[in-house]
Order: sequence, then structure tokens, then C-alpha cells
Amino acid sequence: MSDLRETLFAASPDVLAALCERHCEEIVGQFPRWTVLPEPLRRDREAAKRWVAALIRIGEQLERLDEPRPMAWLHGEGRDDPVAQWHAALAQADELSSAGRSEEAVSILRPVLASLEQSTGPVVDDLLAKARGKLAVALLALGDVAGARIFTRDALEACVATGDLYGMWVYHDNLDILDAVTADEPLTTLRAQLAEAQDLSDAGHYAAAQAILAELADRDDVDRYRGKLCGLIGLNLYRLGEVDGARAWTQSALQVCRDTEDMHGVTIYTQNLRVMDERRANRRRTRWSRWFRRGRP
Repeated sequence: MSDLRETLFAASPDVLAALCERHCEEIVGQFPRWTVLPEPLRRDREAAKRWVAALIRIGEQLERLDEPRPMAWLHGEGRDDPVAQWHAALAQADELSSAGRSEEAVSILRPVLASLEQSTGPVVDDLLAKARGKLAVALLALGDVAGARIFTRDALEACVATGDLYGMWVYHDNLDILDAVTADEPLTTLRAQLAEAQDLSDAGHYAAAQAILAELADRDDVDRYRGKLCGLIGLNLYRLGEVDGARAWTQSALQVCRDTEDMHGVTIYTQNLRVMDERRANRRRTRWSRWFRRGRP
């Protein structure tokens, strides 16, 4: 039955139950192949979620028929399951890094990474980026900035391949921090000032944050942070009630992110613009409604 998977994915609950009972052995035989996410879906996060959700529906139905293996393959149940072993190893590496035992963390992460790189599937794609990122953190703690940069860049590339926007943002920012670690004084100072402005904004001191950002906007070496700078100015203006100015700065931030292919930034600033436009539209509707009630033209 060549279209078995497609039929199962599209089936209603009642039809799915009947199909699983009728084709249980065949489904179990093919299920491991289905856990490998097709390449065209790896950049479409929503499509990937739908794929995994369909597999879970099938696995749960098979569990009702006393066939637990597909769900075990999905969730890493069982001591001998490699997914469970990977999760356990990453958790142990986290604990070691947090305790300052970075060398031990590295000794755990390297074989995990080697194992992941020889495997495939949506679970592997997610863990691969995390393992690379954790190894970068441990190497940085040991003073190996070059190694940390290599594995952070690899983690970023893994997130780009799967369309993981949050991961892209995290590892892109980590790369920038690594650049600042080895940079000259002006770049280090620039990043510190941006961080100070962000802290002030988070604390509600928008005017103070704007004062710092206004100085930074005039610097010749701010281009590498132009998107963040424009976005933060736009956010502060929005919180100060200056919606038109906020929209202009946010639009600039969005354009910078498009030019640099920063997809996480594109997502964030597109959403911010949508919120601003909705607020402006609501204000217009309120004003015209008030005039109408007063009988004004």
C-alpha cells in the first residue's frame, strides 16, 4: 500500500482506528522511515509540526492496540533508545557546565555530537543544534574562543536548515558576543552601551534608554547593530506613545533584517509593525466614532 502514510495522515479518528487495526504490522514496519522529516518540510516549521502531530496520532492509536513501539521511537522511551541517551547526555553536560566542570562536559558532548551527526530525523535535527551550542558554551568557558565560534556557527547553520527562528536568534547573538570577546575597545564599548539601553528599556526607563541610543545612532561603527538599534528605538517610542515615530524606526529595523537575512528579526519587527498599525487604526476609529456621536461632519 504505497500511499499508506498519506491515507493515515488524512484519516478521521474512526477511519484511523480501523486502518491501524487492519494494517498494524505494515505501519510498524514503515514507521521508522516516517520519523525522518522530508527535506522540503525542514524549512517550514508549521508543516513540520503537522507531520509530527500526525505521527503522534498514529502512535497513540497503535498504543491502544497494545503496540507501543512507534510512540517509543517518537519520544525516546526505553533505556536502549538512542534518543533517550542523547537527552540524558545533554542534560548531564548542562549540569557539569553549570557546576564549572567544563572539561567533563566537553568529554560528554563530543561523542554525543558524533553520534547525532551520523543519524537523521526531526528529533536529531533539533538535538544537533543544541549539542553544538552546548559544546560551544563549554569550550568558551575553557578559553577556546575559536572552537566556541566554530560550533556556534554550526549550531546556527543547523537552525537555519530547520527554520528554527528562535535558535537562529540565539546563536547569531552568541556569535556576536564571541566577536566582542576578541574585539577592540570601541566594539566592546558599543555592545555594552546597547546592553545598558536594553536594560533601561526593560525597566521602563524609556527616555534614558533613548538618550543612549541617540548617541549610538550617530556613530560610524554602529552598522553591525543597526537592526537592533532601530528596533529598540522604535519599541521605546511606541511605549512612550509616539506611534508614528515608532513605526518609522521599526520599518528601518525590518529593512535591515531583510538585507542581512535575519529571519528572526524579520518575524519580530513584522509583528511589531502589525501591532502598531492595529493601534493606529483603533485610534482613528475611536476618533471618527466620537465625532459621529457629536454630529460633526
